[in-house]
Amino acid sequence: IPSGVAIAPVVLVTDNIYLGANDHGDFKVTLTAADGRTRTITEPATQDNASGKSFGFAALPELRASDGVYQLDVAVVDNAGQTETAAAAFMVNRFGSVYMFDSATQQMVEAANPLQDARDIAITEVNVSPLEEREVKTIHNGQDTKILSDSEVKVTEGSEHGWNTMTYSMPASLFEAEGTYEVRLWTKDALGNVSQNDEPRDDAEDAPLIECGDAQWATLIDGCAEGAAISFRIDKTPPTITVADLKEGGKYEVASLPVTFEVTDFFEDNIASVGVQVNGADVPATNTGGDTWEVTVPNAFRSQSVVFTAVDKSGRESVREIGDVLVTNNGWAIWFNNTPLFIGSIIGAAVAVFGAMWLIILFRRRRRDGKERSGATA
Repeated sequence: IPSGVAIAPVVLVTDNIYLGANDHGDFKVTLTAADGRTRTITEPATQDNASGKSFGFAALPELRASDGVYQLDVAVVDNAGQTETAAAAFMVNRFGSVYMFDSATQQMVEAANPLQDARDIAITEVNVSPLEEREVKTIHNGQDTKILSDSEVKVTEGSEHGWNTMTYSMPASLFEAEGTYEVRLWTKDALGNVSQNDEPRDDAEDAPLIECGDAQWATLIDGCAEGAAISFRIDKTPPTITVADLKEGGKYEVASLPVTFEVTDFFEDNIASVGVQVNGADVPATNTGGDTWEVTVPNAFRSQSVVFTAVDKSGRESVREIGDVLVTNNGWAIWFNNTPLFIGSIIGAAVAVFGAMWLIILFRRRRRDGKERSGATA
């Protein structure tokens, strides 16, 4: 039964000998869900007429929860003890398909942060009517659309509790490139209902539904999340650290050195943590807006190693080390850490000392030679 048709089953029971209000026959009329789901169905209203009794059920609400398979059963025993039974089954399909994810796909869809690697995807479409047309496509970074072929999507058809099922399985290899992905399903059932997993439904009181985790079939229509869109992000690249004010082997004659650096990632707002260590000790870094950070390198008598670390929300890490950095305004420290000057000074001092000693020795030797000459003349 398609959308737009009022569904209010009526059962008329007649008998050649009907005694009206004085009739003691037994009438049992029930309407139940035949697909394993729980629905609230009110008791039918009864009315006597000249030849029997009518049982009228209230119209099924035009909500997604009313879609499904129904069983109408009638059992009557007349005054003479004769029994008659009848049954009828019917399907209601006003809203088309609903969807179920497997647990791995559910985790991908619910992930707040990008994933390092994709996983195999499986989504099951459920419809009261058979599905006659379908299209499965992926969208990469909002623009690269690819319609998947039968070789790329494994489709498994089946049925459960009178509903038709179609499971679409896609390997993780379809999602190897870095970026944002969407997976969209488009189908048309035998009644002409078009369903798309990424579109919100109009029946706000009975929102679009998906299965969660290992929930039972009977809870499908009471699914735990709105919508069945498949969207996730794959992050293959660690953060990039760019340091502007610090160089390997740099010498800075200041009491302390403010250093500006940037931390960027493939995805915006995807940095989980930023850290700086100077000679193995943590030094606080401050975010000054956007991707820009600042840290102050303290002064020290000796050269230092500065290590920058960044971790993104997918867990990928980058480390940038800049070594042999001297920050000091101490003249002795500058001289001591200036290797050429320090060695040159030592050599110069040694030469000066050696020269002075040589001059003294030479002076003493000449003085002694002079005295020897004077004694010989005398």
